[in-house]
Amino acid sequence: MDSLLSFHEELSDQEVKQQIDGVFALLTGEGTAEERSAAGEARLNELLHRYPNSEALKFNAALSYDSFALFFPGAGEEKRLAWRSRKKKLMEELYRSGSGPYRQQCAMLLANLAILEGETDRAESLLKELPEQCTDPTGIWVQLYLKQGKPLEALKATQRSLYISLTRALSCLGTLVLPQLEENFERSRKAAEAYSLLANTFGFLDSGQILMVESWLRRGEKARAAECFETYVEKLTGEAVRPDADLFDPGLELKKTEGINATSREIVNFFAEEILKDEQLMELSDQPAFIRAMEKLKAERQKA
Repeated sequence: MDSLLSFHEELSDQEVKQQIDGVFALLTGEGTAEERSAAGEARLNELLHRYPNSEALKFNAALSYDSFALFFPGAGEEKRLAWRSRKKKLMEELYRSGSGPYRQQCAMLLANLAILEGETDRAESLLKELPEQCTDPTGIWVQLYLKQGKPLEALKATQRSLYISLTRALSCLGTLVLPQLEENFERSRKAAEAYSLLANTFGFLDSGQILMVESWLRRGEKARAAECFETYVEKLTGEAVRPDADLFDPGLELKKTEGINATSREIVNFFAEEILKDEQLMELSDQPAFIRAMEKLKAERQKA
């Protein structure tokens, strides 16, 4: 009867999360890379067919295609383009639907894809549609929740806002290091140090050292660049790094997992593959620190 009446069940945010977690379980489960990626794609297609009206599912499914490329670095170019095309199609559908926050987020992501594809006019048009948000309503929400006698909701709202603010700050600091802006070594150094300070204070992966590799190379300091690279690899393959639960839980609903690396082995594999393609990083191949770091990556990739 539901099928005859074209009724489609809507999913709550928690149900969407559970469904996407199920997809990721397939991507990281048993079997060859081809079998796992095929299983993940099949599950996503099944979910999208079953819940065509769930914008949250469609948005999260689109984002998950980025993880396919990350988890399966050995996939061919044709497969990578297919994943990007599928992501773009889902984003376009959500953008055209005109539904509030999802439309805005899709506009930003589509603008980024347009830049990657050289469609700068399209990217500019999408970005101009976005509102200039000058205020954050979190403080008002907190006041409302407290007035309603909901201190837990006030806490969660504050923690989520803090997390978003920190990720934006880290993104900006990472951008300040880019020499394409206007090469300034002192600014790069300060931005990288600030990145490390924030990351280590709040429990994010510290990428401050890897940000400085290019700056040291431009100064002809290959040994310093290699040392930065080695420091980053140590953090990448080290103990788990997670947002500080005291500051972000229950707002982010963190789950403590002991005894795992800072990133998944798939991400380590992807990082190692990308290094071998990076001509600038390969300039460091004669540096002891770089050699030690690559040996570390190789050992991590060979672990069961």
